[in-house]
Amino acid sequence: MSRKCTKVNGPGLLDRLESRQLMSQVNVTSFGAVPNDGRDDLAAVKAAMNASANGDTIYFPSGTYNFSDEIFLKGSRTYAGADPNNTIIQSMNLGKHTFHVQQDNTTIKNFTIQGKPIMIDTGSGAMVAGLTINNNIIRNTGTGNMNNVITFTTGLRNSSITNNKFDGVGPMGIYGYYWDGLTIANNDFLNGGQGIHVDDHANTSKNLTIEQNLFSGLHRMGVEYQGGGTNLVLQDNWYEKPSMTSNFNDNNATFAFSIVADRSKGTIARRNVIWAPERPDGVGVRIGFETGGDGTLVENNYVYGINQVLANTDGAGTTSVLAQNNYYFQVLQGLVGRGLTSINNGPQVNLQWLYNRGKAGFNRRFTDPSNPNGGVSTTNTTTSTPSTPSSTPTSTVTVPAPTSSGTTYLGDINWASATNGWGTAEKNKSNGESGAGDGHAITIGGKAYSKGLGVHANSEIVYNLNKQYTTFQSDIGVDDEVGNSGSVVFQVYLDNVKVFDSGKMTGSSANQSINLNVSGKTTMKLVVTDSGDGNSYDHGDWANAALIAGSSTTGSTTATPSNISTSASTKWLSDLAWSYQVNGWGTAEKDKSNGEAALGDGKTITLRNTTYAKGLGTNANSDIRYALGGKYTNFSSDIGIDNETNGNGSVVFRVYLDGKLAYDSGIVRGKDAIKQISLNVTNVQELRLVVDNSGDGNAYDHADWAGARVS
Repeated sequence: MSRKCTKVNGPGLLDRLESRQLMSQVNVTSFGAVPNDGRDDLAAVKAAMNASANGDTIYFPSGTYNFSDEIFLKGSRTYAGADPNNTIIQSMNLGKHTFHVQQDNTTIKNFTIQGKPIMIDTGSGAMVAGLTINNNIIRNTGTGNMNNVITFTTGLRNSSITNNKFDGVGPMGIYGYYWDGLTIANNDFLNGGQGIHVDDHANTSKNLTIEQNLFSGLHRMGVEYQGGGTNLVLQDNWYEKPSMTSNFNDNNATFAFSIVADRSKGTIARRNVIWAPERPDGVGVRIGFETGGDGTLVENNYVYGINQVLANTDGAGTTSVLAQNNYYFQVLQGLVGRGLTSINNGPQVNLQWLYNRGKAGFNRRFTDPSNPNGGVSTTNTTTSTPSTPSSTPTSTVTVPAPTSSGTTYLGDINWASATNGWGTAEKNKSNGESGAGDGHAITIGGKAYSKGLGVHANSEIVYNLNKQYTTFQSDIGVDDEVGNSGSVVFQVYLDNVKVFDSGKMTGSSANQSINLNVSGKTTMKLVVTDSGDGNSYDHGDWANAALIAGSSTTGSTTATPSNISTSASTKWLSDLAWSYQVNGWGTAEKDKSNGEAALGDGKTITLRNTTYAKGLGTNANSDIRYALGGKYTNFSSDIGIDNETNGNGSVVFRVYLDGKLAYDSGIVRGKDAIKQISLNVTNVQELRLVVDNSGDGNAYDHADWAGARVS
């Protein structure tokens, strides 16, 4: 038996109706809705809605509300939860839509909606106007026809779908027909079939903006735009981690952005990132940009790792597409199609914005997308993670004496000062939540550590060393407690000089190991920053962080340039013929830096102001091979990024001997100290020198094998 909305404490229904002109917020609990009791709240919510007037807010306090049937929302009202994490609308009939919108000027915000979430249409076929769907977490658990997160079938005018997390999109996140002034922005479309499908059969739609969305874990397309219409702008979106199988035919519709509408005009796609190196079927994402229509412009996009960058597949009538200044690398095919004009596309392009500025999406927005140094800002933040750091007051700290073993774990001693982005920094635990001591065992990539520091970006921890130690060692990474989320940068400062920078690390990154010479140093500062995309989930670990007293170990970031010595048997690789050579920009150079695209346009090889008369200049991704024939016993080289990049670039050097990996430098950056290689090549038939980008593109990746030689 359902509850009667008049059976509530306080003033009676008539009293409430008589005073309703004073109300601007109508609380559903005043009409009999009881959150968290597991019973049907539909009648109570309808009563609250019927007691409201145009302009009112129908308010749902925190808790879970159950609907036995779909509810047709009255227009000119706002339907608001207390916050999206704690106000849950749960459909009890998964074959029916939870919210049904048929009237204008409706706002839905601050809910978690579970079921078959939102249907939008009118009986007359007219567009719904003034709809706002903002700041919700929406999960598709529905069944039956039109089983999408949001479906609109008669059109949307002057409406927006913004700052929502589609947490499990089902077949489609947004599926709809016809629009006149529609913005779809700053949403996360996660895990399922397809992000957005919009279609205009009548060729009457105009002014659609799809911007700053994240598409991750989808099997089909991030965006699919078909039919006609004018003035679509697709910009500043991020597509990643497609869900594919190893069966080639299963993935035929795995595209990033299909903006193929053959009757469309004036489509623009710019500053989008497609990051999809996965190839479980050997091919991977079929097409980055599938295009069509007339006057289509595709420019200033970043594409990594897919099959085909762009295909203009419009086969009906006229078509004209201009693709210009798009950066791509490690793709299988470039740009093709009739009516296509391609200008300056490829790995040589320098974009006027930074692809690693961060990912926009659910409550993450670029305040100035065209600013090359701009990052994301957090808006309407609903996570528990604040951006303002808490602080542990600075106090006078006595420098602990090294233990008898010579190793002192930082988790066992006091710091001089500490600030942390969420709660307090933890010793020998992960950061956890805001309470002291609420962390878990430090775990990176499935490996647990009993010692270390658990922090949250942005954090800074300072230790007084007073010249008592020789070495600092630590493994670093994002703690497993946040899964694949989070993105941080680890930095180490000695006496206020930065000596280590990890580059961007995410929850899916492998851990890195640090081994630094701290001899003669007075202070050490350990910093973890967000990577420019806000600090949500940024749980950074300094795992097994320790100071060591005694003989200094050789740290990977403290190698110093060598005075190269030779003998009569020394052979410079630049004087030998390679058996194979491929280079990421122009051709590899002998006895010069890589320079630009032309052969011989490099400069004197220079690493950290040390010049080399002999060596190889390359650009990632490069692969150079030599047939040694078992005639040599040693291969030696200094390695680093050439001074000509002015401190930019990040690469990984690898050496293979007869096909087996013999050396891996880890990430080397433009300002890192020189590293040295010396390998035994006795009886080795083939020497293979590889330089890969570090996963962030190959711009500025001018890598030198300085003084490379065999003897």
